[in-house]
Amino acid sequence: MEEKINVKEEKKVSFKEKYGVDFRSFWILVRMLLQDKLKISFKANKKQSIIKVVSLVLGFVALTALSYIFYYVVQLLHLFSVLSYIPLTVPSLISSVLLILGFLGVIFGLNRTLYYSNDNRLMITYPCNGNTIYLARIFVYFINEYIRNVVIQVPLFLGYMLVMGFNPFMVLWLLLGFAFITLVEVLLGALLSIPTYYVSRFLNRNSIIKTIVFLVIFAAIITGISILVYIIPEEIDIFTNWGPYFTKIQSFLNGYRRFFPPFYSLTIALIGDLNGFNIRGFTFDTLYVYLAFIGLIGLTFTLSIFIVNPIYFKLASESFEFENDGTFSSKNTNKRSYIHSQLHKETLLFVKDSSYLTSIIGTFIFLPIVLSLLNKIFGAMNVNAFGERIVAVVNVLIILVVSLNSNSVVAKSYSSEGNAFNYNRVYPKKSFFMLLSKNVVPFIIGTISIIVSSVLFGMLKDVGTLQIILMIVSIELIYAGHMLYSSQLDFTSLTSQFMSQTSQSKAQLASTILAFVLPLIIVVLFFLYLSDHLVYAYVKLLVLGLIVFGVCLWNYYYKVKLIYKEGK
Repeated sequence: MEEKINVKEEKKVSFKEKYGVDFRSFWILVRMLLQDKLKISFKANKKQSIIKVVSLVLGFVALTALSYIFYYVVQLLHLFSVLSYIPLTVPSLISSVLLILGFLGVIFGLNRTLYYSNDNRLMITYPCNGNTIYLARIFVYFINEYIRNVVIQVPLFLGYMLVMGFNPFMVLWLLLGFAFITLVEVLLGALLSIPTYYVSRFLNRNSIIKTIVFLVIFAAIITGISILVYIIPEEIDIFTNWGPYFTKIQSFLNGYRRFFPPFYSLTIALIGDLNGFNIRGFTFDTLYVYLAFIGLIGLTFTLSIFIVNPIYFKLASESFEFENDGTFSSKNTNKRSYIHSQLHKETLLFVKDSSYLTSIIGTFIFLPIVLSLLNKIFGAMNVNAFGERIVAVVNVLIILVVSLNSNSVVAKSYSSEGNAFNYNRVYPKKSFFMLLSKNVVPFIIGTISIIVSSVLFGMLKDVGTLQIILMIVSIELIYAGHMLYSSQLDFTSLTSQFMSQTSQSKAQLASTILAFVLPLIIVVLFFLYLSDHLVYAYVKLLVLGLIVFGVCLWNYYYKVKLIYKEGK
């Protein structure tokens, strides 16, 4: 009898050890993970934390202002309604698209965070059960995702609410609503992260299949964009013949409300209902939506604890336990030159880092797609000479902003190697090329995208060949100069492995700031140049490019020479 009691007690203890939560360890882990995820720690780095918080607040205010301006202009022009109001389907449709894209990001982000994080090596050794670590990771990811939704999604609705005259206190209900949405997204994402992990592991182990899958996805995106470009009419006359366009817009919005009622009901639950005459803050739809949320949260949390948690440690350790198995199994018998070897090494590092690869390639695939759509719309409009100047300036601005912002990834390429980068200082070769080689692959990808984007602009807007060539060379010089500037920000600020994350943050912030400021200065001058002579304007743009590249190249060379001279 006593033996049976002991067995039952052992089972109770084992269940508690497996599924219980050590709240003291939980909050310690949450603080550690939050500090690493958000880069906010007022004790460790008060200045950087203040800058981070202020940046988030400014971003929120700026997006709210843009949202307000958009809805105000739309209401003024009666684009979506004959009455002086904007149908609720407009912000609902925009928010739904963002939610779907954001949820896909949550799935892949949780897959990366739960199973491929480098700190898994450390966290699986902590003196607490897997449930505590797993829930700490989920909670931190929820906080980070909630902040993202507040900064991006809430301004979209807040601008609409201000224009439409909603009660300002409804924003508190909006913030609560997004807490429910984010929690459901994260818990569902945690469940879907398991099949995502097995798919990603299969693709990583089968590079040929992985390449084919990426090519198919890329082809599907290009096909979809091409269809979109094709269906845009050759001429758009919204001023004298607005009726047909208005009818199509109304049909599209009504179709969204009819075929996607859950998303529309979700919008009503977030901000209330608006029918053109009055605003109702709470309806039965709101109650049903939040009851559904509570049920989903309970169900997904339970499934997450009893399905994901038991195999979390296994998958987290499995993802790196044999990651280098067989990589160096054969003897290297190929003799390569220093230049060839260095470029080969940097290409392998670039391809291996999936976040680096996705960021660069994704950005430069996005660029020509956006410009082709934009210029097809511009080409369908009958604009005057002043309008043509605006179109040229907008194209240059978009290419510069997108390409220069991609260099924020370059601004962490050296420090991401950690202590391995420090060994390059004793390499018996010229340091200038060794440092420069890390930029070759992203520069080639960026160059191809810039050329394609510029040629598309020339074809769709019938711009002269000489002007396009001058434009390409000018943007290339500015892009290369900013890349050199971003690179030297990284390798000059890194002092130790301990400081690498802080160095990355500062270098990327400085690179991003210049990526917005420099294009604005360039396009303002370019706009002024266009008022004189068309070809001369592009020649002057080329001169600006030469100046930017020359200054950045001299600064880069000076920093390399200074640092490596001190190292010797």
